[in-house]
Amino acid sequence: MIIPKLLIAGNGELQVVTSATLCPTLPCKLLKFKASNSNAGNVYIGKSGLTKVDGTTDTTTGYRLEPGDDSGWLPVANLNKFYRICDNAGDALTYIALA
Repeated sequence: MIIPKLLIAGNGELQVVTSATLCPTLPCKLLKFKASNSNAGNVYIGKSGLTKVDGTTDTTTGYRLEPGDDSGWLPVANLNKFYRICDNAGDALTYIALA
């Protein structure tokens, strides 16, 4: 069995704001997000129309990352498939993308 070698396509820090913001364009095969340990609140990742938890049943609430949490590896073709939003302006989300 041949195992393909994956290279780092990119990594970085994204400032997260309290309104849904599209992640930058970065082609990749695998992606992992991590909420900064120093965040004051939660960060959420998801699709267009992303919202934060608000106590109601809906289909727009993002996947929650508490401070220090990571998403695990996600198979995706581009970082720009994700939006981000947070509880507190200025919290950070880091990522590593493999190609």
